[in-house]
Amino acid sequence: MKFEHKDILILGDSFCELRSLPSDWPFIVSQKLYNSNEETRGYGFGGTSWWSVRKRLLKELEISVPKVLILCHTDPNRIPNDYDYALNFSSCFEAQTKTNRIKTHTHPLEPWQEKKIAMAGYLYYTELWSSEYCKWSMISWFKELDEIVEVYKIPYVIHLRCFDHKYIFKNGMTVKEDLVDMSLVGYQYRNHFTEEMNKKVGNRLVELVLNYKTGLQELAL
Repeated sequence: MKFEHKDILILGDSFCELRSLPSDWPFIVSQKLYNSNEETRGYGFGGTSWWSVRKRLLKELEISVPKVLILCHTDPNRIPNDYDYALNFSSCFEAQTKTNRIKTHTHPLEPWQEKKIAMAGYLYYTELWSSEYCKWSMISWFKELDEIVEVYKIPYVIHLRCFDHKYIFKNGMTVKEDLVDMSLVGYQYRNHFTEEMNKKVGNRLVELVLNYKTGLQELAL
């Protein structure tokens, strides 16, 4: 089984955001599957909605269809936007009450813009937020994603649940465990894992690709 750099695509939220060090799990996956030290194809949109991942996936598919697609599926309650702003319950509230900044990925914010957006997010969560709608919209995305995988005939697809979704994908492998249950809080933890856990996750995902099965599977770390 031979892969090139373009064959492995890893997308998601902060659980796959950091990928430049040899101990980062996305780096481990790509290095072991195609024996290169190039930074892994894809992106981790820390703090953002699934909408950012969807947009990036469609762009990546226009460039080249991967053979291995690993997706980290985030919290459904984050606010979708076309600018990849990290708008979630914590970021919107903390930007109102503390000195914390709203994280940006593709469109930098001026301080005055950031204040307005944080207020808009704060009001959304306090006045308009519907958890049922957020769950429904994410499930709709999952169903579309199943269709995308089928249309593009991506042979190896691994769905990682960052949070508790319970959804089992029709196309590809769904990992049973929730990554949040293995995670640690703090900027010193890359991808929310210790260095040892990053290595365990990366090596286990390599095993799952090389011994690929669809349906519900376990990391069993």
